[in-house]
Amino acid sequence: MSCNTIKGSLSQESFREVIEGFIRSLDRDTTQYKFAKRYGLLQEKEVVVRFYFEEIG
Repeated sequence: MSCNTIKGSLSQESFREVIEGFIRSLDRDTTQYKFAKRYGLLQEKEVVVRFYFEEIG
């Protein structure tokens, strides 16, 4: 349900781009995220966003 709320009428590729931008927007807009990153509580990594139905088959 949460994915459908964010996805709305976006195409699969547009939705993928939105998800890939989450880290950038968190780093830009969220003080807690910046602190967590600064103190080593999380690590960012680049991944290719793949949906569950792309992994089947």
